[in-house]
Amino acid sequence: MGEADIHLVLTPHGGVKLARHHVIPGSRLKLFWNTIVEKGRPTAPFVRNLAATAAHYAHNVLPADMAQLAQLAQVYDDTYRHVAGQPLPPGWGVFSQFFFWCPGNLFIGPEGARRLRDPRDDFEEESGGVTGEIRRRYRQTTFNQMMRFITDPPVYQAEGDNAVQRYGNIVIDRTAPWPLRAQDWAPANPPRNPQKWEIGPQRPPVAGGAQPAVGRVTSMTVGGDVPPLRRLMVGEGRHAVIELAVVDTEPGWLCVEHGEAGTRIPLAEVVAWYRERFGAAVPDTLSQAPMRNLVVDVESYPGRQVVVSRASVTFDLAGTSVGLLLTLQGEQATGDDAPMSATDFVLRADAAFPATQGAHAPRVWFTGTIRDRQGHWLFEASWDDTGEGLDARAIIRLLGAAAEHELPPAGLVPDPGGLTFVYDFTQQMFDVSVVAGGDRVARATIPPRA
Repeated sequence: MGEADIHLVLTPHGGVKLARHHVIPGSRLKLFWNTIVEKGRPTAPFVRNLAATAAHYAHNVLPADMAQLAQLAQVYDDTYRHVAGQPLPPGWGVFSQFFFWCPGNLFIGPEGARRLRDPRDDFEEESGGVTGEIRRRYRQTTFNQMMRFITDPPVYQAEGDNAVQRYGNIVIDRTAPWPLRAQDWAPANPPRNPQKWEIGPQRPPVAGGAQPAVGRVTSMTVGGDVPPLRRLMVGEGRHAVIELAVVDTEPGWLCVEHGEAGTRIPLAEVVAWYRERFGAAVPDTLSQAPMRNLVVDVESYPGRQVVVSRASVTFDLAGTSVGLLLTLQGEQATGDDAPMSATDFVLRADAAFPATQGAHAPRVWFTGTIRDRQGHWLFEASWDDTGEGLDARAIIRLLGAAAEHELPPAGLVPDPGGLTFVYDFTQQMFDVSVVAGGDRVARATIPPRA
């Protein structure tokens, strides 16, 4: 694609700055690496893999840098821990740059200020329009595994090791970021001033445009001061103070902080804090669940703040004890003139079912959202294929199916097949769908177990 094509499609009024966008957000990569090293998990094979691959990356790689990186790969043995204030070993800065700016995790597009839905510090949900859906899903699962480990490292150690291996595959997937292509981007419809762009095909004009929901945070100011929060008070008393460390910062753009509270703040107090601050609603049974660990991320932007709490709990779903990772995400406008109603809240969850003997992974994961549907709390989730090596019927058995009539006919179930379920907290029942080509081809209803 030539420069004239880019100018014609993306810069009709004088030019739009371009940027490299992470599919897996950069701050989470940093946090994951720091956590995996802190917990003593093996990373030497990954370092050697990246060192061998970086020489083929399609950008200017200085021979001196490659020599330092090769030297680091030879001596790195999983025991290195950096001490603040001490010089970094030769090659470490080069490794950090390659790790963070891995081409297989980057694509080129309009800068964030000129994108209609820039995810900022979250996963690029729409990146499949650039990378292709198969690669988007692979990176989504890799990101999910990283966050599972960060939330509860002792319990989800295997997920952390799997994420290192998967990111190693991303490292060798490409030698250059996905380039800017006109067919991957479309102007915001209806037009904006200044014009903004989104990933996806161009659509017919929309008369008047869709109106944002009342109270929902829909825009953000670019520029301005974004100082770190340093600590977060969740509840009352000294135990409710969560100390925050800066993970990533860009002056005038964002500040990302991370903190860990362990088990000292009950989940019910965390939920009450989100209810008061963001109008959150959470099923009572979940609010009372015993918590194994709590981590908090605060993303501060000019005019906006996002507080994400991830709680690791054990919970009973239809008679099956599962590991549940709850994500409470609250977003609010900030500043002296911010309307009090400009808040948003979402409740997501990852559910880990213990795999059967012979599976390649210790757990089978489903990920989705929990919401109130006409007085019924529902957990709507999709199977996150982490490579456990099980077919759809075996996974349905893990959800609690005990009788043959509770399973869909074998001839209707593709292998491995996509799976979704809806869990009703009131009826304590699974409604499982087997999906192929975007269509439901089979269904199974699993009643609660005594």
